[in-house]
Amino acid sequence: MLKKIAIAVVMFLLPLGVMAQTKLAHLNSQEIIPDMQEYKDAIASLQSKEKGYQDELARISEEFQKKYQEYIAQATHCLATSQSVVRKSSATCSREHRSSSRKLSRPCSRLSKKP
Repeated sequence: MLKKIAIAVVMFLLPLGVMAQTKLAHLNSQEIIPDMQEYKDAIASLQSKEKGYQDELARISEEFQKKYQEYIAQATHCLATSQSVVRKSSATCSREHRSSSRKLSRPCSRLSKKP
């Protein structure tokens, strides 16, 4: 019986010794990963997304430039309009000032002259 137990223990421990051996290997992941299909799929997906974002950026940039040009044109028009309004009101004020000063100066000149 003791012999059977000894054989059973040896049979049980023998595979453990074999599994305890370590195996070492060196893998060059720089060569392996680019050959994987998942890597190629991921790269293709990223490139298609990049193209989509570049197209969207170009569209947004174009839209910005168009709106900016419209704003500049509108601002220039508003500035020209406001300048012409200021000139007209300035000219009107100047005419009114001249006419009112003439009206005021006439009675004074009459009073200053002695008959």
